[in-house]
Amino acid sequence: MREVERVSLRNMIGAYTQNIAAMVVIGSLVSLSFIAFFTKIEIPNRDIAMMLIGALITIVVNIFGYWFGSSQGSANKEAQLNEVMKLIKN
Repeated sequence: MREVERVSLRNMIGAYTQNIAAMVVIGSLVSLSFIAFFTKIEIPNRDIAMMLIGALITIVVNIFGYWFGSSQGSANKEAQLNEVMKLIKN
């Protein structure tokens, strides 16, 4: 397998892993929110549930910040620069 094929396979696997992890986190937030809203949570467990929801909200904000924010723009710019560098080398 050529080096270029290995790198693109690694990038593809990384992209799938990121997308799946993001979907799991968002699904967990939605599920835990529904559980907290529709069931009665005992008082000692309520604090734990609220901390988990807060942590998941923070992670979801970071996910959307990456997908739609400056990090995604930086990733797109880096991909374009890599394409230009490939053209220059050839």
